[in-house]
Amino acid sequence: MFTRISLLLVLISSLFLWVPTSQAAPAPLLPPDDTGDLYVLENDCECVLAIDKSGNVSVLVSRDDLITLFGLDPQLASLSSGEHGIATSESGAIYFGAGYEDPVTDDRLDSIVERSSDGTLSILTSSADILALTGGNETELNGLAFGIDGRLYTAESKSDSVLSIDPVTGTCSTLVDEASLKALIPESSIDLEPGIATDENYVYISSDGTPEILYRVSYGGVPEIFTAGPGTDPFNRFPFILALGVSDETTGGDFIFEILDGMGATPVGPIAWNASAAAVKAAFDSAAPGTTTTITGSGSELDPWLVEFIPASLGWNLFDTNLVGVGASTFSENVQESNVVPVQSEIMGIGTDAAPGPPGPDTQIDVSISLVGRYLVPDIEATWFVGDTAATVQSALEADPGVDPGDVGVTGSGSLADPWVLSFQGNLANTSLSFNECCDSTNSLAGSPVFYERLQSAKAFYDLDVFLTRRDDGELMMADDQAQFFYRIDLAGNPTLFKNAWQLLSDTGFPVDLEGGLAYDDAGDLFAAVNSNDLDTGLPTIVRIEPDGTLQNWVSAETIAMATGGQPVDVDFDSGIAFERSPAAGDRIRLAIRTSAIDYALDDVTITGGDLRVDARRRRIKEVSGDADVPSPVMGTANVEIDVRKRRGRRYEGRISVDDPGAGVQTTGYFWGRVTKTDETQARGTGFYLDTTTWPWQFGSVEFEVTDVPAAP
Repeated sequence: MFTRISLLLVLISSLFLWVPTSQAAPAPLLPPDDTGDLYVLENDCECVLAIDKSGNVSVLVSRDDLITLFGLDPQLASLSSGEHGIATSESGAIYFGAGYEDPVTDDRLDSIVERSSDGTLSILTSSADILALTGGNETELNGLAFGIDGRLYTAESKSDSVLSIDPVTGTCSTLVDEASLKALIPESSIDLEPGIATDENYVYISSDGTPEILYRVSYGGVPEIFTAGPGTDPFNRFPFILALGVSDETTGGDFIFEILDGMGATPVGPIAWNASAAAVKAAFDSAAPGTTTTITGSGSELDPWLVEFIPASLGWNLFDTNLVGVGASTFSENVQESNVVPVQSEIMGIGTDAAPGPPGPDTQIDVSISLVGRYLVPDIEATWFVGDTAATVQSALEADPGVDPGDVGVTGSGSLADPWVLSFQGNLANTSLSFNECCDSTNSLAGSPVFYERLQSAKAFYDLDVFLTRRDDGELMMADDQAQFFYRIDLAGNPTLFKNAWQLLSDTGFPVDLEGGLAYDDAGDLFAAVNSNDLDTGLPTIVRIEPDGTLQNWVSAETIAMATGGQPVDVDFDSGIAFERSPAAGDRIRLAIRTSAIDYALDDVTITGGDLRVDARRRRIKEVSGDADVPSPVMGTANVEIDVRKRRGRRYEGRISVDDPGAGVQTTGYFWGRVTKTDETQARGTGFYLDTTTWPWQFGSVEFEVTDVPAAP
């Protein structure tokens, strides 16, 4: 027998799995129980596509539809492309970002568009509504998601604020602004991107600024740092270092540095062409009082001034540097960005399907590697041949004067299935690398390209300018565009690598560019709209990734182009995707429930118009729901609502409500248990039931059987 304390613990645990009905949103926070078409924003056709489960593509909202909606001249209209985002609701409505460039000012003017269930297009929230909040002349909307409160959330990247929009009235407000986000790390720069997801407590939003961070914001507008990457402390950051100087042929004159901090240009100088490091420091200190700079070097090409800004004391962002020469030829380079300290070494994969042969142009692989953030450090140069062993490749790399023994390790045979894996360590540990030239400079291997991809990045997060979505278990799935990684992020903010770039390359057959949207269907499969990095070796596609990581190319660029009338190479998946919420049209459902707790039996209950949804592919119950008149064993009728949702394995949890005025029974509670039989038409289960409407709470067993019965003639 359960004690009252045990029952309390059971109820508390169930509340973590279920959101009270009073807070229900018009769109799910987790993947819905049934999904229909996949809706895709495609930038080349400037349209919304619908793709059914068989992969058939049709245009749902055309470019002409949007031109008409915005009242534009078809001959002059320039619609805004970008990472607008798209979201769907239970009502069948679709919401997405769209806009155009003002033909007079060229300003970008994005709005939120609604397509109702009957196909009617309307502007839900106009660019004028948004500008009334953000100011400025332009609106640029990135990403879109429903929150638990039923409102839409989007990032407005011109103001770097997150907007909250009422999906009924279109009225909008600011959830959090740039200043509030910057206050978490005063020296940070904010660049909000389309990665938006929500749960019961927070709106999650990605920033491609400095450092790159995934924030979360409460529905009350309070922001927090959610994660900056695996084991990364966003407050432990590199200083910003500029290399500045004058060309060696300069023999006189002076010049002015202009530092752009987002508020305008701050002049530094004039500085003599042969000034000492101390004189340059004095000029910077005078231009920005209170900042801390360290300056070394003589200002020549071989020994530039290295200007090191300490972010903690700088207090403002350095976005760019202009050099205005006065009788001098000047140069500048960002040597090191003010980003999080790397936490791991770089690992690269290189492989090809080219056949080994005698060393020569037909089998030669040339590699040139730059060390990112190392000014005037010569590139690492190496040459080897198709079929070479890992030891031979390692020797070729170590032959470069810039590589010491122990700086690089190599494994693998160099095929696509078993690439050469280059691990940089020693003096090259925690160094971000750029492959300037790889891997076939003579183009003799063009028929069998040599691919190279990161397997592990020296930065935790590299380029967060892509999308987020939520898994069925509540965790986030996030793409990293530069490193081409998929990360799973648990509810505590701990990321783990789900797919690296080489796995994606091996699965698709070409390098991918994770620019497009992410969405889960009702079977737990992840769909991603990706672009190819190399149009010679692959084309954009929509891929499907099953929970075990198995990947398939689901819809190709050719299929998209056939539907839109475009060319395959022009397909552009830089925007969002979302699944239609498609409750199955149930027939009649026979339901038998017995609960010992309330000593009340409902036998052969018929729920007319309800839904039975069973996932035959994974042989599990999905959901049973409906309202009905139920034959009562006493008198009158009872109204029943039952909601059964599969959670993990064959366990299930649910909610049940029984209201029988004639029998004096009115109860609402929770139940959970294990499915004992499931097929395409029937589900049976046993479990436990908790009645929370009485005190003391009553606890008992539940048996149910659901059978899909053809409707009566």
